[in-house]
Amino acid sequence: MLSLDHHFRVIPHHRRRSGILDEWAEYSMQAIELIPFRPDCNVSSEVVNVKAVLNRDMSDLLPYVKGELGAVKYFPHGPHIKFVFKGHPVTVFRDYFAMGGFADGDAACACARELLGLLQDIERRKDRITPDATPHNPPTVLDVFKLLPRKTGCSQCGHQTCLALATALTREEAVPTACPRMDPESLAGLKALLGV
Repeated sequence: MLSLDHHFRVIPHHRRRSGILDEWAEYSMQAIELIPFRPDCNVSSEVVNVKAVLNRDMSDLLPYVKGELGAVKYFPHGPHIKFVFKGHPVTVFRDYFAMGGFADGDAACACARELLGLLQDIERRKDRITPDATPHNPPTVLDVFKLLPRKTGCSQCGHQTCLALATALTREEAVPTACPRMDPESLAGLKALLGV
């Protein structure tokens, strides 16, 4: 495995926290380490994300998480899932999960512990959960573009053209409310199409 410091700028006072979650020792899935970090893509950002390194491959659990939570995007090639937990975007991979958008490392670690508790609960109850391995099929750029109003290329959303915004929306690099000209009905349709 690559060095974590290679991919993440770690907040030093939180670097090592082994054995954090001993109270859930009866579950096979454990967090070996919680690593709060600031995204390298925006070094001036005050936003803190967190990575929870797990002790096992949990690929088998991902369809059960989708089956239990419902509003989960499942990507079988990888595999990984994406969803929102307590207002924070989450991506769960085979042996770790990452969450974003926290004010500080303590808040990030606390929420990661809560999410781990939820995942452990799903693991414990998976014999009573119907798994859902339906893959996420994102909309095309053209599908999104058709729902944008006027298509004048006003750039008020921060993108040069409406087509650029549609591309960013399909890549989850923009939010549906980025276009200030969206009426409530169109916005609801766009959110439904994007699954947000």
